[in-house]
Amino acid sequence: MLPPYCKSMQGMPGYTGPEGDRWRAILGPDLMHIHHYCRGLRDVYYLTYTVVTPVQRRFLWNRAINEYDYMIRASRIDMPLMPEFYFRRGEALVMLGQLAEAEVAFQEARRLKPSYAAAYAAWADQLMHLKLHDRAQALLLEGLQNAPGNAALLDRLQRLPDGKKLVAKLRRDWAAVAASAPDPASSSASVAASQAQ
Repeated sequence: MLPPYCKSMQGMPGYTGPEGDRWRAILGPDLMHIHHYCRGLRDVYYLTYTVVTPVQRRFLWNRAINEYDYMIRASRIDMPLMPEFYFRRGEALVMLGQLAEAEVAFQEARRLKPSYAAAYAAWADQLMHLKLHDRAQALLLEGLQNAPGNAALLDRLQRLPDGKKLVAKLRRDWAAVAASAPDPASSSASVAASQAQ
């Protein structure tokens, strides 16, 4: 269930062999720390699929956060998975009821990757649960500006008061923009014709 880089990086032979070269090309030099993130994910999967006591649950969520925090401290800010580290941190903090810290983590995930729809959706869920509908709507609209048409964001927006009307308007606006966009085929033909003259 873990990501493929976790499976590849189990032990130094994976890190130093061809698979290590492949993942280093994608994730950069911070790949050397990735096992910490994999451990955090492992704890979350364990929590998801295993019955544990409340004490064990709290311990595993905190341990996952510690692993994510290690990755945040040890990695370059432009590490491709950095937004995900913050997103996972936010998820875990929500599960521990630490909402103020979770909000900061989701904000950082969105700052690093404005198109990261999951980071909008996860915090919007909390705002909706708290009946802070205006804030949830504003956040979802911001998310849809950066990730137009995202199904998860549209689904949440529809569940808000007047959300269905908003979604219908957004879809009309997107359709109008698409209809007014120049046809790539005709543009290419126009360029070719002008070059031939």
